[in-house]
Amino acid sequence: MDLGSLSTVGTSLLSGAVSSVLTSWLQHRYWKKQRAQQRQEEREFWKIQRGDEQRLNAITKYNQLMNAYIAACVTQVGTAPPIDEWLRDINAAGGVIRSLFSKSAYEAAKKIPRGS
Repeated sequence: MDLGSLSTVGTSLLSGAVSSVLTSWLQHRYWKKQRAQQRQEEREFWKIQRGDEQRLNAITKYNQLMNAYIAACVTQVGTAPPIDEWLRDINAAGGVIRSLFSKSAYEAAKKIPRGS
């Protein structure tokens, strides 16, 4: 074997080794970056999901309080809930709703026509 062919073999082995190392390093770096981005997106999704659950629970609580009072007043069956407790609970539920929703959403909800 002459020096030229030995040099060619050595160069090809070296380039193969460097290529193998660089490829695995670049893949690892890309996958690590991709995984970090995926985790961030998941965190944002669950944060939005939890906020939506809290808003839905607040609306449900408010509706329960309103429906209980309206049912007691309209049907006149049994006793109506004590007004001071009901006002306390409805104001607390309204406060939660005000804190969970934006001001524009709260104002838009107040403008919804009520049945007369």
